[in-house]
Amino acid sequence: MDSPVKDWRTELNFWLSNNPKQSPPDLQQLREAFIQRFPREKLSNLTLEKYAGLIY
Repeated sequence: MDSPVKDWRTELNFWLSNNPKQSPPDLQQLREAFIQRFPREKLSNLTLEKYAGLIY
């Protein structure tokens, strides 16, 4: 059976009322490290080989 479609605004407000508005510092640092390693403006030129080489 199909489940009813939920309004994303209602779901977001519920989530925000039960969770912190900001990420914990350790997750913020992890995000910053990811952004430094994979800047948005360079993603279109990133080959699989380069991506795999950066991870391992």
